[in-house]
Amino acid sequence: MTDRIHQFLLAVYLLIAFSFIGVPNATAQTVELVEVSGQIEIWAKGEKGTLSKFDNAVVYLEGVTTPPPEESEIVDQRKKKFRPRVLPIVEGQKVKFYNQDSVSHNVFSTDKNNNFDLGRYPKGEFKEVQYNKRGMFKVYCNIHQSMILDILVLGNQYFATTDTKGNFKISNVPDGKYELNVWHIYGGEFSQPIEIKNSSLILPKIKIVNSKFVKDVVKHKNKDGKSYKKRRGRRGNY
Repeated sequence: MTDRIHQFLLAVYLLIAFSFIGVPNATAQTVELVEVSGQIEIWAKGEKGTLSKFDNAVVYLEGVTTPPPEESEIVDQRKKKFRPRVLPIVEGQKVKFYNQDSVSHNVFSTDKNNNFDLGRYPKGEFKEVQYNKRGMFKVYCNIHQSMILDILVLGNQYFATTDTKGNFKISNVPDGKYELNVWHIYGGEFSQPIEIKNSSLILPKIKIVNSKFVKDVVKHKNKDGKSYKKRRGRRGNY
């Protein structure tokens, strides 16, 4: 009877011992998800007042390179607008342009580093474009002048867009020194160095002043370099 008890206790001991093999350093190997967050306050050109909403700004970090995601980003054309209005992506990533409207659209860009003309296509269809060079790119619709999209092609995945209150959060940032940049669709910019050391970073409120008015942005030519034709019975070209 005593031998059986000894065997039982030995089996329990071995079970407990083997259950801990390979896991003593599990806690030490856990990587904390470090975030960079803050709020952007956006002022109109001339600093006569702030915008009513603080969205459509991109906050991004420079100082490291990451490969592009395999999945494409999605841009919807809905109610004669590009959604989202501004899109940050990683160099080498693809963008799918879906038409969700009952009318045709003609997506194009005349930027020298990535010019394209996708032609007209109906509701439910999409066409895809790959962005292989960093920079800021304008995308328009050749039919509807008010459809404007800004694409920022960046060197890494550490970026975020602001919400209507100007809040942003960049997740999973590794330790290191970076240049934090802010860019708004109406030209406001900001830059400052930051350093990440094993903990999340909450920045003081950042103020930017735009260099353009809305009217300066919406005045652009069609894919042939000509003015948009005004439509009868409608206000302007919209």
